Amino acid sequence: MRINLSGIFFATAAIGFGLLIGTAAPAHAEFRFVTGFDFTSGDYGASDDTYILSVPLTIKYEGTRALFRVTVPYTSISAREGGDIVAFGPEGEPIREGSGDRTTVIGAGDIVAALSYNVINSSDSGTFVDVTGKIKFGTADEDKGLGTGENDYSLQLDLFQTINRSTLILTAGYRVYGDPPGVDFDNVFYGSLGGAFKLSAKTSAGLIYDYREKILASSDPQRELTAYIARKTDDNSKVQFYVLGGFTDASPDWGIGATYNVGF
Repeated sequence: MRINLSGIFFATAAIGFGLLIGTAAPAHAEFRFVTGFDFTSGDYGASDDTYILSVPLTIKYEGTRALFRVTVPYTSISAREGGDIVAFGPEGEPIREGSGDRTTVIGAGDIVAALSYNVINSSDSGTFVDVTGKIKFGTADEDKGLGTGENDYSLQLDLFQTINRSTLILTAGYRVYGDPPGVDFDNVFYGSLGGAFKLSAKTSAGLIYDYREKILASSDPQRELTAYIARKTDDNSKVQFYVLGGFTDASPDWGIGATYNVGF
């Protein structure tokens, strides 16, 4: 079945935009565009490495208390053919324990839509809490191995606590996976703990530790550590660079990436 990616993209954006207008006064609203790249390498417990290069394209609409975003990643995966799914890449790409010939596939990944609402916004105490619902639509070509062909659903809570020039970041969430034929994924809890430190008026740096329960009885939980540095290039844009390391077979061995975020 041929899937109209652009139609799903704009339909999802329209629904989210309507929800956002209904939940947040747009007095200080703006659109933002985010892109960049993400490269990861790991063997995921298999005999050879899987290399994933992803270029996400994201449109955000930010209201006073709510944020809606839609992302379409364009992805290149180089891996051995065959085998069962043992992990997922950074944009939900299925990782297989292949032992066949190495192949490279390129194409659009799964469209992801998310709606966040700021339920606590206290400048006096420096406490901010967001609730986010997210859907990963199974739009990527599963025959190429760019996706599972199924939808995934997530609900998460994000806490930000600012203390002077530092910010504590805590995330807790639950993800429901869609099961492709012949696979029964476990639904999982996930979370992250980290912090950011403001080095100057325009530059900040931070560390984030991510954890996710194992998706299969035979797999490992996911554990990763990411270090980043971000800098505002002007009043309306910023760049960020990061490196990551994984600690289990459910995570990449290492990765690097960058993002560019601009308002318009």
